[in-house]
Amino acid sequence: MIVLLINTLFRNGDSTGRIAYDLMQIQKQEGIEAYVAYSHETSASHMDNTILELVVV
Repeated sequence: MIVLLINTLFRNGDSTGRIAYDLMQIQKQEGIEAYVAYSHETSASHMDNTILELVVV
């Protein structure tokens, strides 16, 4: 299974950003391939290729 979570912020941006981060971590621990797509960086690690920044053109 592959999961893509989409939220405007990631991790420390707001409560939904934290929920997206926590859900991704839980899914990874369960062996699920999980990704997060966000549009505004707050504290995302650019070293983690499961975190995708969306750029609207």
